[in-house]
Amino acid sequence: MLGKSFSIHVFPARSSSLGSEDCPLFACSLERMSALLEQFDRLFLEPDGSFVWVGWEGDGRNRRWQLDGMIYDVSGQVQRIELKGQCPHTNWLALLNTLAAKPQTICVQCLSSLQTYSGRDFELLIWPVA
Repeated sequence: MLGKSFSIHVFPARSSSLGSEDCPLFACSLERMSALLEQFDRLFLEPDGSFVWVGWEGDGRNRRWQLDGMIYDVSGQVQRIELKGQCPHTNWLALLNTLAAKPQTICVQCLSSLQTYSGRDFELLIWPVA
């Protein structure tokens, strides 16, 4: 199921943080995260950390989806990922699995409202039957 459109920042949850209390970090470099993302078909990544991932929902390829992203790093480690667009729930889960994250290990800040959600609460907001 294709989810609602979103514009978010994805952070590690505080309990899995490697950074300070105010600035948790993912446990990898920009280069490592880029290498992980490059395995996806139709994901196009630039050296600066910006990327676009496109696809079609279902076999009929009748509903196109797209995620635009930006990876932000600090002192050699990824701090957050910005994502804008929409995608099927299965692709969201594939993205998290590739980054060795689970919904309970991330927090998501919606940029329009500045509300912060657990990964699981965000999933239920975007894909209500997930």
